[in-house]
Amino acid sequence: MSSRTSWQHTVLTPRPWPPLLIAARWWVRYGPGTVLEQRLARDWLDVGLRQRPRPPRVVRTRYRGRFQIPTTIDFISRAIYTHGCWEACVSALVASRLRPGDRFIDLGAAGGWYSVLAARRVGPSGGVVAVEPAPAALEQLHVNLILNRCTNVRVVRAAVTAEPGPVRLYVPDRGNSGATTTIPPDDHISQFTAPGLPLADLLQPGDLENARMIKVDVEGAEGTVLAQLSRLISRLRPDCEILTEITPKWLAAAGHTADEVLKPLTDNGFRAYRVPNSYAPEDMTRAARHPLAPTPLTGPITEQADLLLTRGDALPKSTLQ
Repeated sequence: MSSRTSWQHTVLTPRPWPPLLIAARWWVRYGPGTVLEQRLARDWLDVGLRQRPRPPRVVRTRYRGRFQIPTTIDFISRAIYTHGCWEACVSALVASRLRPGDRFIDLGAAGGWYSVLAARRVGPSGGVVAVEPAPAALEQLHVNLILNRCTNVRVVRAAVTAEPGPVRLYVPDRGNSGATTTIPPDDHISQFTAPGLPLADLLQPGDLENARMIKVDVEGAEGTVLAQLSRLISRLRPDCEILTEITPKWLAAAGHTADEVLKPLTDNGFRAYRVPNSYAPEDMTRAARHPLAPTPLTGPITEQADLLLTRGDALPKSTLQ
């Protein structure tokens, strides 16, 4: 059963939502940002949205966009429904770095949160390339592009691989639409095959050369992508930045370490900054109102981390203001 089928099966007969849960969601989303909202999000609302999933709907985001929520069982959709954004500190960073006319490459676009955010920031004179292999995610991505009238986005159905050819991907968790991976998990709910292409073959002429930011979120294949990017540095703009998720356990399963995949980039002048990104409901409530700026990476990466790799000047403290 595909992940899309699972979502549809889950939301066919949603249980009635108690008025108090509706009020709690409104307070967490629009309230003044007190400890009460953080506790509501953690102890009640997050649980309620999983146990009593809301039916499909479209919600407004904090970036004045619109986003389809297939079901609140899904972690990403639940966060956007509750807080109006996904990965608030990462999103604030992307929004602060992009300008009209820029290009953004989204490797692992999922349902399109960052593609839509970037498309609205770069405007009609800029462009976005959204790369995503999962059929269910692609369907949601297209819906969200239409909802936001994003005509400056080119969608590519593929996975970045070392060599051309079909690649098998796994959906390990019905509750997280962003967890699709090429690494066989211990357990999974579905699998599918998608086209695989090296990064240089997947993009069109000018995509790399004009990219202001490249986002890499490919659930364990970061080593493959970053290795290819390190060989393409000469084609990048001097101010091109790479935003990547690093998960040591996924890298280890693919035979890599965090230091190993970052070294070719840091040896070529990129500096690494850690972008705050907690998935605890109470932390997401705070970050949605007051996103934190990146800090220089110090020490080894021992758990999942979001990194900004840049060759520019040190990030000012006001970068997210």
